[in-house]
Amino acid sequence: MQRFHEQWLYSPSDLIKFLENEAVTWFDRYDKERLGELVADETSAEDRLIQTTGEKHENEVLTQLTSEGRDVADLKGATEAFESTMRAMSAGREIIYQARLEHGDFVGYADFLVRVEGASEFGPWHYEVWDTKLAQSLKPYFAIQLCCYTELLEAIQRRRPEHAGIVLGNGSRERLKIDDYFFYYCAVKRAFLMQQQMFDPKQQPKLDGLADYGRWNGHVHRILDARGDLSVIANIRTSQIEKLRATGIITIDGLAASDLQTIPGIEPATFVRLRSQARLQIGSRGEVTPRYELVPVDPER
Repeated sequence: MQRFHEQWLYSPSDLIKFLENEAVTWFDRYDKERLGELVADETSAEDRLIQTTGEKHENEVLTQLTSEGRDVADLKGATEAFESTMRAMSAGREIIYQARLEHGDFVGYADFLVRVEGASEFGPWHYEVWDTKLAQSLKPYFAIQLCCYTELLEAIQRRRPEHAGIVLGNGSRERLKIDDYFFYYCAVKRAFLMQQQMFDPKQQPKLDGLADYGRWNGHVHRILDARGDLSVIANIRTSQIEKLRATGIITIDGLAASDLQTIPGIEPATFVRLRSQARLQIGSRGEVTPRYELVPVDPER
């Protein structure tokens, strides 16, 4: 997301982050509103490798299309990218690489626009979106991303393409029917825009140490550690947290200090393990090497 003058502009990837964990886009917005207050995690070596490998896969698809003799308009790094995209679409170029699409509150760069038969704003042809992914099989969020690009494309060419596609990491090509996913996409988009419209920097979302917060993981866990939240206990489950809270144990310190041997709904050995883990983590505060002890197999696992 980015702020352009008085307007907030979002990308299809913002919808994916919102779909996976709404708190992530809340922190993204907070970071934009209050620059410098939050410290994001540094990009890990694993994430850099994934990004590099993804770019390589995308370039391999581009090279293959070019080697097949396809008419490819390569717009990567083009100045006035949207205008360049419009010119390529108007000219009926067969494939447009790194096309910039924008309409309303959303902007994005589609990996590929592929020309197909059927009238549009530009003539007896229109375009559909194709994306590249490293995954070996389709993931649910792919459809949301493709629907967002498709809606942007529809506003430009005055026609919604029937399909969109994915080139997977193994080279296979999967075609999705947009209408099968569009209603759900619209619901996700509405919820996301509502979050952004109602954004209040003073209303931090509910945090759970068992969730993934992307580049805000470190920030969130520092908050949870300061609260002594039960979710920071290693290998604890959501159901176990709920049962602990039901008995009045609401912090890691409270669990560590408990003299109970068990509580309703949790096996005695599991309760003892959780309490021992809480004590180890508290005892490890400020130490370079965390404390540890060997434990028996958990009967609930």
